[in-house]
Amino acid sequence: MAQNCNQYADNLHRYLAGNSPIAIVALEPMESRLFLSSSQHSDVWDVSTPISAAAGATALTATAAPQESHNGLRGEYYNNKNLTSLALVRTDAAINFDWGWESPDRSIRASTFSERWTGYIQPQYSETYTFTTRSDDGVRVWINNQLVIDQWNDHAPSEHSGQITLEAGKKYDFRMEHYEKTGVAVAELYWQSASQSRQLVPAAAFFMKPDATTPTQPTQPIPPTTPVDPTPVPPTTPVEPTPPPKPVEPPLPVAPNAPSGLNASAISTSQINLTWVDRSANESRFIIERSTDGQGFSRLASVGANTTTYSDKALAEGTRYSYRVLAANDGGNSAYTAAAQATTQTTPTPPPVTPTPPTNPNPTPTPPTYPTPPTGPVNYTGPITITKGGVYTGNWESNDAKRAAVEIDTTEAVTIINSNIRGRGHLIQSSVRGANVTVLNTAGYALNPNVSGRSPGRFVNAEFFNKIDVENCYMEGTAGMYFYKGGDITVLYNAAKNIDGRASDGHGGFSTNDSDSDLVQFVQLNDIHDQTVQIAWNQVINEPGKSRAEDVISIYGSSGTANNPISVHDNYIQGSYPSDPANDGFSGGGIMVGDGGGCGYIVAYNNTVVSTSNYGIAISAGHDNKVYNNRIVSAGILPDGRRIDSQNVGLYVWNAGGDANFARNSATDNLIGWSNGGGGRNDSWTPDGTVSNNQGMSGSITLATEANELKLWQAKLNSAGYVVGVRK
Repeated sequence: MAQNCNQYADNLHRYLAGNSPIAIVALEPMESRLFLSSSQHSDVWDVSTPISAAAGATALTATAAPQESHNGLRGEYYNNKNLTSLALVRTDAAINFDWGWESPDRSIRASTFSERWTGYIQPQYSETYTFTTRSDDGVRVWINNQLVIDQWNDHAPSEHSGQITLEAGKKYDFRMEHYEKTGVAVAELYWQSASQSRQLVPAAAFFMKPDATTPTQPTQPIPPTTPVDPTPVPPTTPVEPTPPPKPVEPPLPVAPNAPSGLNASAISTSQINLTWVDRSANESRFIIERSTDGQGFSRLASVGANTTTYSDKALAEGTRYSYRVLAANDGGNSAYTAAAQATTQTTPTPPPVTPTPPTNPNPTPTPPTYPTPPTGPVNYTGPITITKGGVYTGNWESNDAKRAAVEIDTTEAVTIINSNIRGRGHLIQSSVRGANVTVLNTAGYALNPNVSGRSPGRFVNAEFFNKIDVENCYMEGTAGMYFYKGGDITVLYNAAKNIDGRASDGHGGFSTNDSDSDLVQFVQLNDIHDQTVQIAWNQVINEPGKSRAEDVISIYGSSGTANNPISVHDNYIQGSYPSDPANDGFSGGGIMVGDGGGCGYIVAYNNTVVSTSNYGIAISAGHDNKVYNNRIVSAGILPDGRRIDSQNVGLYVWNAGGDANFARNSATDNLIGWSNGGGGRNDSWTPDGTVSNNQGMSGSITLATEANELKLWQAKLNSAGYVVGVRK
């Protein structure tokens, strides 16, 4: 029998190698069976009698043994946004795709496509898991046939979360669907639990369903049981029904002409500007590639049609870079431009100087003036989508938690002034790359989403923008402002009350389970680099039991420059609490200066931070960050006298995540009076960085001490001639 098995192995191996589209990894005899392992699946084949190599494909009797699941998911890709017109099926290890302006495959159009991933998911812990998608556009996720995330709508790249309780080691049915309408395309899936830190769901947690991997096996022909009449019988041609016509897809456009005249110019130690000539009338985008050796180019960015400039930032000093550009549309790509090179400038070594105390990097601005807003009762109209630049005044609301009250869908300059906005989702959202938005003298009010598990929307939510300016606005009950991968940011003279990330219970109230909450902030910067950013003279007051902010101001994965640091100054921040401040643990606080990788050149000065629980001001990552001349105060108790459970430390400078680039961070000349959870003092904890001349407040810190801080800040505000919030 062993000899027969070896003969089968040899014949079957030669047959499959010549006819199968998959690669054979192993084909071994096992007594009366053959074990076949390929790059896509494994099977056990039963063997009876030896066969020849030529006949092996048709004469082998094979019975497929029950198959094991394999890591990954079945990915189905469709040339339409409604999961029709199947174009491609493949195995995807994980859901981690940022296609930009491109498509998942050459067989799929670069816009108006969709995908479906199916299989099993296996958790490591028996806990409640939070699943988070980052998508553009629509997305929905089922786990164990339960719809966990449902955001089947057009939106800019954004995150959405849902929760489900799972058992360790158990495999659950999994399905995720996504569609892309136009613009950039993103589909990513993350998970986290009490024991599992947030991460992309790894391939090891996914398993293919057996019916998604089992190949169709050959069957043995049945020998005739009666003699065959040698008289030939004329064949009868069966009449096939007329197949229905296939849907006609729109023809693809002709590929565009190549651009020309590419020029690269270094304008600083970290920035090179590119210009080129557009020689086509039908491109949908330009693709820019970069190389550091002039040979191996990799994709840098995509920009929209008719664009002929790009700024490459955050580059290494004194380094030569090469670039090339092509035009593209759904019909294909043009040829590349000729490569262009430039070398970033170098900084001359300055002469040694005597250190001086830090100074304010931003000059005092002139108080703004605005037209008088209309008076009388507010009559709201429905949501608005702004598609042209200009100045807009109105009262808009959205009662749909999935639709913003004001949607910005143009790169032309838009100013919203003297307006009132309210809604169950985001109040103002930019959905287009390169938006230029100014919001002045406008009030925003969050309504309860009335969708179980969903938190209130942002006052402003903007990604991939060119400029955002928010001044003299009032916001209440919102999730604050979120800025991702954009340009210049100005946030001045605003008043905010009760930044809220609590999850709605679906019946007009909010969940009391703090783990249901979203992490929201008055201002969150995420991946902002080398831009002019100023967050100043804002008043933020969060009340316990009515709010749920994480870090009130959070600078995450973002950086300024030595000559133009990200600046957070002269703000008043009071309160940052979990849902139940007397009983819930909490890691949030007042101002997080430098968090996450790639941050640096951030300054926080002249701020007043009061009663923000876990910490007042902190540096936890990055380089060249400075905290100075701030007032950091907390009595550690709530207005009703109960102690704050998560009360910790006023100021800390600590390389919390082991950042390899943690360097030259300092905290100097701060006044601190911070009561810890036990009623004693814990003004600062500074195991890392340069710390000097910080002073502890004398005497006991009480609620009266906290109240006096607001009076002192308001006197400073009046002396400077500023008004926070809407100016009537």
